[in-house]
Amino acid sequence: MNPERADEESLREFACNGDIHQIQSLLTNKPNLNINSQNAMNGWTALHWAAKRNHSHVVQYLLENGANKDIQANDKSTPAHLCNNDVLRKVLESTTSDNNVLPCNTITTLPITPNYLRNPVFPYISSQSTSIPTTIETQTITLLCRVGNDPLETDYVEFDFNKTPTTGSFERLSSLICHELEIDHIDKLRRLPCVRVRNDRDVERLKDNHMLEVIRIKKEEKTT
Repeated sequence: MNPERADEESLREFACNGDIHQIQSLLTNKPNLNINSQNAMNGWTALHWAAKRNHSHVVQYLLENGANKDIQANDKSTPAHLCNNDVLRKVLESTTSDNNVLPCNTITTLPITPNYLRNPVFPYISSQSTSIPTTIETQTITLLCRVGNDPLETDYVEFDFNKTPTTGSFERLSSLICHELEIDHIDKLRRLPCVRVRNDRDVERLKDNHMLEVIRIKKEEKTT
């Protein structure tokens, strides 16, 4: 995985988890890191994640360091649309007329378009303030993956994946696989020889050197 892309993904993970210390360390050590980088799957930035989880301390820090609250995700949602804290939403509301595509506080679930992310699991988001963790436990494993039904691509790609935080891990793994295999979607994900990987709990069961296979269904197969 491209190191810069990995750092951008880490920034979004830290924002999701509310870890201001990790964010500060990352941005200090990587001053040229794109704080407004967007996830390839849904277009979310670190600010989108911080807003979704109501991490006001992270939101404030990101804004002070150049985060753009007007960036729209793939479904046109801004960070303000994802926030259910009235005070924080005021901070995030757009100052431009072009960004008022959706009424604020109408989006309560993660905007995912790929069909393999139909039911992502997200916990209830509390409007109360959350404590700031001082450390993040990491569970980094090495995985191998390939496109299973492509006769021209039989090699496995090896990459590292951090299973923490566990919430949203299936989405992160799917996004990472798309990046590593240079594909735009996954219809099914399988742990060899024949175990489907469908959600965060399935990702938790993955171990070092597990072999994964991506299944992509052709359009004509979907319509029959």
